[in-house]
Amino acid sequence: MTELNSTVAAWRKDPDFSALPDAQKAQAFQGLFESQATPEFAQLPPAQRAGIVQQFMADSMGAPAPQAPQPTTQGNSTLPTLGTIYRAVGRGSSTLGRTAGTAIEALGGATGLDAIEQVGHDMDSYFKKQIEGQFHDPQAQWTGPSSMVRPAWWVSNLVEQGALLLPTMGSGVAAGAGIRALGAARNWTPDRIARLARIGQATAAGGTGGTLEGSQTYQEVKRNGGTEGEAQQAGALMTLAVSSLLITHHIVG
Repeated sequence: MTELNSTVAAWRKDPDFSALPDAQKAQAFQGLFESQATPEFAQLPPAQRAGIVQQFMADSMGAPAPQAPQPTTQGNSTLPTLGTIYRAVGRGSSTLGRTAGTAIEALGGATGLDAIEQVGHDMDSYFKKQIEGQFHDPQAQWTGPSSMVRPAWWVSNLVEQGALLLPTMGSGVAAGAGIRALGAARNWTPDRIARLARIGQATAAGGTGGTLEGSQTYQEVKRNGGTEGEAQQAGALMTLAVSSLLITHHIVG
């Protein structure tokens, strides 16, 4: 924490930093504090982390801590809005971004290419901050059985999952269309085209879905203190297992 304290001391003496808007100062403190904090801090709920950072900023700069807005459960707060959908799509898209970053990070770690590993790590960190920042939505959080009677909870989570499923469905559709076009160009029989298109769709969709699950497993192992090797092994096994199940289901089903 020595670096954190020295940086804050420099900010306190800097008139340009003091003149920044509170929101901009809070963002700077957030990034600084999270870069120096312990793994236990990273596992806290976003709202709790924000409160800790706000209090730390207030103590450091000698200003009263800003009060976080309290969620309301009255009136139309349980109804979804355009903002609910926007944040849900953002979370789903950012989760895909984290998946890509995780895959790149794992590739860099497996090949010993530190630059690639760092790029993947930075991507993962960026999209994680997006999820916990502008796309965070208290309405999407499970607060108990009462959540199931809130339309906003259903809409938020269904839209988020829909955004996550789009690449899986899209890859399958694209693979099937490509095989049908190739088959027509080469005068394959309709039965052969249909059979190969089905296999291609299953392989593409299953592989994409398996990669998503494998990336999340990789992140989970790292978050719980696992080594890079353990995370890579667990992620690869999960990718293989889920991909195999999905491909088999699509072909047999």
